[in-house]
Amino acid sequence: MCDAPKINLVNMYVPPIRRGDLTDTRVQNFNPDHWPAGERTFICADINGHSPAWDRHTEEDELGRTVGEWCDGANFMAANTGEPTRQSRAEPYTLSAPDVTLHHGPAAQTGVLADRVWQRLLDLADRGTHTSLQWVPGHAGLPGNELADEIAREAANLEQHDVPIDLPSAKARLRRHAHREWEQRLQPTRYALQNGVRRPPTAERLGLSRRECVEAARLRTGHSLMLREYRHRIGLEDDPTCPECGLEDETLTHLLTDCPARADARRRIFGEDEPEIKEALGDPTKLVELLRRLGRL
Repeated sequence: MCDAPKINLVNMYVPPIRRGDLTDTRVQNFNPDHWPAGERTFICADINGHSPAWDRHTEEDELGRTVGEWCDGANFMAANTGEPTRQSRAEPYTLSAPDVTLHHGPAAQTGVLADRVWQRLLDLADRGTHTSLQWVPGHAGLPGNELADEIAREAANLEQHDVPIDLPSAKARLRRHAHREWEQRLQPTRYALQNGVRRPPTAERLGLSRRECVEAARLRTGHSLMLREYRHRIGLEDDPTCPECGLEDETLTHLLTDCPARADARRRIFGEDEPEIKEALGDPTKLVELLRRLGRL
């Protein structure tokens, strides 16, 4: 037994927006700027960090996207693929997911909700209770999962007058409101009809799976564990050199346009050995097909 109470894990969950909802009423309390520098941080659960390439509601899901983009920019590595089983894979290039959760300790919390969760856990510890919160799959066909999602949504939509809103969240809400008004006013006009103004294509219309869209979106940002240079940059590889040709670092440009060992696959998809990077990234379906031919999906 432990000599003192111990808290092992905190699991935060932010529910997704219900399909068809036009307003994101959830509160953004995520702010990692005040975390202690140089300390190891464990990221472990479910915040729906959506990507524009696969989620039709990305514009409305500013909260989840903000978390996902920050974690990409900070070189955080998610430990699952985002598939329904939520099982990690052995190959480094498949270790990616849009779903992330933050755990660092009570002193590092800057959000009101996370701070309150930690206070409750510390209250339990003061009473001598050993607390260990277990992570579980979020969408693996478990009984009651949809009910849990619905309850979480209801809780997230409750009145929260005592919870302050930060400036980035306020600005994001104003942007969403302005964009919706612009779309509503523009849709009936001749300009919209002539120029094809419409919402981005969804994963369903592209004929791609969620995992394929997620992997393609992460690759487009350059923060993809498919790239050996990126894995080297975040300390997962000793050598950034391309494993296929051995000539250069395996960067995004090298993989999609320059690597001679992949020229045949690129020619079959794009009609040329060295397509422009803009062309290689332009059509998600062609990008995914190339990744399939290269054995990355």
